Amino acid sequence: MQYAVGRIHFDTLEEYAAYARSVVQAERDGVALPRRMVFAGVQYPDDMATSRSLHGLVQPLVAELANHPLCGDWLFELIAGAEATKDRLLHLLYAEPPTLLFTASYGVEFEAVDPRQLPHQGAILCADWPGPQAWRNRAIPLQFYLAGDDIASDASLHGAFVFQFACFGAGCPRDDDFPHLRGVRSAMAPHAFVASLPRRLLGLPRGGALAFIGHVERAWPFSFSDARGGKQIETFSSALRRLLVAETPIGYALEFFNDRYAELATVLTEEVENARWGQASNPVELATRWTEHNDARSYIIVGDPAARLCPRAETAPVVEAPRLASTPVGAEPPVIPPPDVRAAAPVPAGSLPPETPVIPMALPDAAASFGLFGNKLAEAMQKLIESLQQFGERLAAPLQQVITDAAHLEIETYVAEAPETINYRQGDFRGATLRAVTHMSLDGDTQVPVPLGDEGVDEHLWSIHVSMVQQAQANRAEMGGRLRRQRQVC
Repeated sequence: MQYAVGRIHFDTLEEYAAYARSVVQAERDGVALPRRMVFAGVQYPDDMATSRSLHGLVQPLVAELANHPLCGDWLFELIAGAEATKDRLLHLLYAEPPTLLFTASYGVEFEAVDPRQLPHQGAILCADWPGPQAWRNRAIPLQFYLAGDDIASDASLHGAFVFQFACFGAGCPRDDDFPHLRGVRSAMAPHAFVASLPRRLLGLPRGGALAFIGHVERAWPFSFSDARGGKQIETFSSALRRLLVAETPIGYALEFFNDRYAELATVLTEEVENARWGQASNPVELATRWTEHNDARSYIIVGDPAARLCPRAETAPVVEAPRLASTPVGAEPPVIPPPDVRAAAPVPAGSLPPETPVIPMALPDAAASFGLFGNKLAEAMQKLIESLQQFGERLAAPLQQVITDAAHLEIETYVAEAPETINYRQGDFRGATLRAVTHMSLDGDTQVPVPLGDEGVDEHLWSIHVSMVQQAQANRAEMGGRLRRQRQVC
């Protein structure tokens, strides 16, 4: 939470070496890319989720950054809706790579048994896809999405950064982060893995991207809008401004996402605690906070978190890049009418159809990617609130025991004729005799039964016991009140 740690994984040593060379060369010599940022916001016909991401995230980001006074030396371009085809994105990566590419789309998802999961999970579903209504229960062919396999070795993205907002864009966990939708927490993949597209973009032999920002697990609209549909793109815009204007390391720029996660975790903890003690709560609002929390923690950096937008190389010619769309800088982006939501086809949450016919897998009807649940939203939220309440009840008993244990300190001293015969099991020394006990409460109350022998108090034994009491008190102060049980066998 406190540090934007980078992840990296390649299949070969050559890819590690190529990425290391790219980062060092960019920092030492600069890059030849122009100061140009391209936004690609995909919108499919009859699809509410990508309509929200285009109109609620991509277009507002373009307008805000293009009109920011400190971004005047940057060129901002928009590839919107049906223009964001696979060929258009491939041409962009090969012929006119920008310094920073931001995409918003579906990320394709495959089941754990599907051989395409490891190479294609999280790939960008481009505007070539006809949409959920026209492509109902049909396989998604490779020509509809952009995967790591599509990037040839002769491509060069040296000095570039990529930010992909999509389900599984950066990677996939082993276990489902939203198990309440299926009623059981099951494995989504044979193991957690980094997506292949960012690995390919970073490991290109002729120079790859410096870093990739993406999402693990399903991406939700709560990243850029509140429960009532209000716009909240400040986390995205603040991170991008820090990266573009201040040219800070990407790990520092992503601190806005870490801060948001910390804030949501604090709020959620209070909400769950209130619900545990009977305070009335709105099920939808509580479920929304829980979903926001899980979503916010899922943004990661693939690559070196110290990478930054490096200065332009002194020998690089300054070329005015052609615009990719007709939207003038600073003007309002074109408005694409939202589709008729009632016509949307059922699609499993956060997923796309595999080659076999789609089976809903007990997910709510009319579910779509980005975590939208159509007319079953209330039902999905009710499942979540029930899960949270059950969690609170299960947590209460062990939490009470921890509090009770932490409020006391107990030191016991045992004696034995033959220490090698002692057997320690479940908190007891078997084969030894208890000779001294000190019990101290958190408020300072102390109970000490003093051991007596035939000749009175055993001074030697008592000295050892007192020493153990002092050591236990020091340990407790050092460990912040954690329970410490210390026993001495003499």
